[in-house]
Amino acid sequence: MIETFDAYSKIDRVTVPAIRCVDVLFTGGAFDSFSLTIKTPDGASKDYKTALSDRIRFECAGTRDVSKYILAANALSHVASCTDSVEAKESARLGLLAMMRNKFPRVRQIASEVLHMALSSEDDVDANTEEVMGMLTARFWEATMNAEMKEAIHVIYAKLGLEIPKQTTAGKKDALKTISEENIVPGVLASSKVPTAHAKKIGDTADENASYQSLVEFSGR
Repeated sequence: MIETFDAYSKIDRVTVPAIRCVDVLFTGGAFDSFSLTIKTPDGASKDYKTALSDRIRFECAGTRDVSKYILAANALSHVASCTDSVEAKESARLGLLAMMRNKFPRVRQIASEVLHMALSSEDDVDANTEEVMGMLTARFWEATMNAEMKEAIHVIYAKLGLEIPKQTTAGKKDALKTISEENIVPGVLASSKVPTAHAKKIGDTADENASYQSLVEFSGR
């Protein structure tokens, strides 16, 4: 699975089914007794759950496909509540929190529900975690994003002991180290031309229509 994400990065016809497959495998318990360590390009070692989480997060970086976010949130939910790898848990939670900063209201709502589910499944729930769970249920995350909501998300990061990712324009290898979800613009994908205002407007409209269509198709499955 990890090799598939690496070989077909950002090719949705391959990576979207791969994300769905990760969710199905976790749901079916395929990884329950599975143990594997992955070597990163810089020679470090990562648990396979962390590696999968990082790659799913990278695939979501910059996408406008709502159904892809929803699939990713479901896949990350399994890792966000794992007990055998702190690094993997943090990676998945960072992914879900980044989705809660997403511009699509439906994505924010799904991410908040999945994160709440992951937190509530823990055996040991401390005061900070309880407070975060309260914030996740007390707020309607499908509302229009505003300053108060952004501040609440920052508080959640702090309460969970997570650092807010910084924006990066690094290439894929570096981006996988410091993933910032929708803020990532991999160098290999960055355009050298600045679009005109007219072209940008047309592109934005097309992206929104495509995103809405993908959500309709996803809901009908």
